[in-house]
Amino acid sequence: MNISLYPRLALSGIKKNFRFYLPFLLACTGMMTVFYITAFLAQSDFVRAQRGGEMISVVLRLGWIILTVFSAVLLFYTNSFLIKRRKKEFGLYNILGMSKNDITKVLVFEDAFILLITLLAGISLGVLFSKLVEILLINMLGGNNTLTFYIDWKVIRDEATIYFALFGFILVKGNYQVSRMSAINLFNSKRAGEKPPRSNAAAAIIGAVLLIAGYVLANIVKNPVYAILAFFGAVVLVIVGTYLLFISGSVFFCKLLQKNKKYYYKTNHFISTSQMAFRMKRNGAGLASICILATMALFTISSTSGLYFGSSSIIRKLFPRDLSVIVTTEDESLADAFEKALYDNSREKGVEPSDFVRYRYLISDSYFMTFYKDKKLFTPAQLDAMSDDEINNLSATTPQTYFYYIPISDYNRVMGENLTVNRGEALVLKLKSEPKNATYDLIPIKGELKITESTSANGDVITSEYRETDYLKGVGTVDDFVVTDGSHTDELSNSDIYDNMNTVRNRYAFINDEDFEEQYKLYLEDSLKYIRTSEARIIHSESELEAGETFEYYYEPQMYYYIGANLNCGDEKMSEIEGLVNGTDDDYPTYRAEFDGKSHICESRYVSEGVWARRAELIALYGGLFFLGIMFFIVFVMSAVMIMYYKQVTEGFEDREGFEILQKVGMTKSEIRSSVNSQVLTLFFAPLVAAGVHMAFAFPMITKILSIFGIADIAYLLIVTLICFAFYSAVYVLVYILTSKSYYKIVS
Repeated sequence: MNISLYPRLALSGIKKNFRFYLPFLLACTGMMTVFYITAFLAQSDFVRAQRGGEMISVVLRLGWIILTVFSAVLLFYTNSFLIKRRKKEFGLYNILGMSKNDITKVLVFEDAFILLITLLAGISLGVLFSKLVEILLINMLGGNNTLTFYIDWKVIRDEATIYFALFGFILVKGNYQVSRMSAINLFNSKRAGEKPPRSNAAAAIIGAVLLIAGYVLANIVKNPVYAILAFFGAVVLVIVGTYLLFISGSVFFCKLLQKNKKYYYKTNHFISTSQMAFRMKRNGAGLASICILATMALFTISSTSGLYFGSSSIIRKLFPRDLSVIVTTEDESLADAFEKALYDNSREKGVEPSDFVRYRYLISDSYFMTFYKDKKLFTPAQLDAMSDDEINNLSATTPQTYFYYIPISDYNRVMGENLTVNRGEALVLKLKSEPKNATYDLIPIKGELKITESTSANGDVITSEYRETDYLKGVGTVDDFVVTDGSHTDELSNSDIYDNMNTVRNRYAFINDEDFEEQYKLYLEDSLKYIRTSEARIIHSESELEAGETFEYYYEPQMYYYIGANLNCGDEKMSEIEGLVNGTDDDYPTYRAEFDGKSHICESRYVSEGVWARRAELIALYGGLFFLGIMFFIVFVMSAVMIMYYKQVTEGFEDREGFEILQKVGMTKSEIRSSVNSQVLTLFFAPLVAAGVHMAFAFPMITKILSIFGIADIAYLLIVTLICFAFYSAVYVLVYILTSKSYYKIVS
């Protein structure tokens, strides 16, 4: 056969079926455009040069990989529609004398033309819009833009290589579909009668059970860290359950309606219900795919937009002051020096500090095994009074729990209150999830609990040995304080320490000033155990010295001073002020104290943290995720629209002959339109409704996952999610209006 015939047949086939190829061409072009822009930004030196640019580059590279995988799945899925539509044409070619090998050559030219067109269009649009998107991204990061325009040829090479490979696999798959059928089967593929749909009650029930299990899993997890792990399990359960329900459950439901004679034997219900049963049999998997894509789009855009637009509140919760310094010293004059440096250097730069905070605190070095039941904490002293059977009924975790002790006088000064705490008592900081008037029986001052064996019948770790400790009586809670780790306490956590396993959890106790001084002395005595060698090793006994080493007695400073203020200036000036403050003590002053007739050396330490540095990192992270969320949202929506369009147009051609017969036997066009509207409405909006239900049950898990990033405002997240759902629904309705018109034109 003349080789020039193959490209002509390929072009003719594309032209004759352009109605079907156009969405495929547009989708390929769109994905290639998004691919180029994402890869271009991921490798952009200009983006990486911004503050936090390395972070966003990593995020975009991950998104680049995900887009590649998703593109492969979508191209394979949608190409099967095109091959199905062309089977009759290929059968005719075969009957007229073309071999399967000749048909393969036609497919090669078709795929080559499509690849060439979409690759040129996608790369051209990507190059055209890449600079615009880069400018938008830099603005999101708060950086300075440049108008330098360039083409990244490495990205073009990588994109061409990847899509050449994908289209090669598509060609192999299409050729396999055609080669395994005879000419008669290909030619009569459209005329083959469709067997009546059979309901599968077992599959429908299994689907419902899996879906409910996924919903339950998404709502029973309390620990945000575990929520991430549980999320993947819930996703798998929901995806499998969705497919089973749409494929088998929908047909099963239609069969139930057909058994209801009062409902079924009406003109509008008779046609629409019977057609819907066949339609769901053919399209259950496709509708489930649309539902999953819609859920993915909603989850992606709502979570990433929630993070990005909530970044300001996250940053303020993490850093209640623009600049903070934590000084660990035995000499309070050093804390005074840092406070003076903060004020003097700020004013030197024309900035007046505000919202100044300073207070003292101690950190316990205690490591506690937590036993609990119904979220009631049991201390070692209480465990000692319990029987073995009672202990076996307790649950246990192993968080590393540090207690921060703050004198009540400092609390009153910072918060402007006048609370009193008696000797031996403590006010405890309330976590967000705890009852408003929560109290604690005992607060440990010092001590260690050692785990020796696991004896619990239910697998929980139980101890039989502990070292007794000193306690303060817990007499109440406070709801608000600026704490040393930069968190605002009423937003400190969505869950309390009893729900967190193998994590560090800080608790804050405000105690009587005399108790504070006694506890300070207690910690100081414990710190006088160290020996520092000439090799900078810290040991506990002279017997641990190595040959030739000299030593000096050494102790750790125990008093912490938190100093913080808002500067209300730009990041550049804030950075300069922090640099000047850091110069207050470059040499870490050394102090000596006499204990037990021995001279001990102590070195002060300090650490400063300005919000400007972390803000850039967080905005880069959240901005990168939001940008990637927009890219994914576009791809997911585009994919769902393409699948919906193909299904409706394909359904229209398959249903046209049936509706022509109905018109011949007396069915009016208005009745046809009513039937069409009933089917298309059900077909289109079932995935949207299901996606909304999925999001509703996933919302608690989303809030827990986002709480790890600092988003704890459930009302805010709910509003963001509802706005995203409303926007997606508007796009969905627009597609429905366009598709229903196309379907009606075909069938009528």
